[in-house]
Amino acid sequence: KTIFFHVGPAALQLVVPAVCRAWRRLCRSMAVKIYGDLDPESQRPPLTDNGLVAMAARFPSARQLDLTWCMVTDVGLRAIAAKWPNLTALSSSWHADWTNTELEAFAASCHKLNTISASGYMTDIGLKALAVNCPSMEVVRVEYCKVTNAGLAHLARCVNLATLSIAHCYNVTDAGLAHLARCASLADFNSES
Repeated sequence: KTIFFHVGPAALQLVVPAVCRAWRRLCRSMAVKIYGDLDPESQRPPLTDNGLVAMAARFPSARQLDLTWCMVTDVGLRAIAAKWPNLTALSSSWHADWTNTELEAFAASCHKLNTISASGYMTDIGLKALAVNCPSMEVVRVEYCKVTNAGLAHLARCVNLATLSIAHCYNVTDAGLAHLARCASLADFNSES
């Protein structure tokens, strides 16, 4: 296993499992944290739906997925929901092009999700889907999103919510923040504007 510490995340995800059956079995047995995050300064292309679908087949035990800077659409989100129902953490931003319908289907499939970072695309419908289907939600970061007071009312159902960032969510008012009083575990809150 120590050899895996000497290869980059892209090689670990795509090349190492192709070396031999033993390495493929080892990769599948590990609880992998997958990084689709490619340096925006890099000349390499970002992870797309096709790459994500291939990774889902190779790493069925993945629990954490970082898709920051990736070009993932509803097709990729469907693959995540179908192949990784035990996902506990999802991070994505700006480049995600996900509809409310797919966010609802994703949340309905990934009940163990307890951490989401979704900058730029989350809506009240997405927050409702997460609150209803992912009762163990602990960390929600939805910066620069079009969430409103109604979205925070849905989030108040998450009794384990410990961290919430709604930085630059300009449609949230004091009335929306009042809903969060029900979140007794909330210890880290950011509403920077």
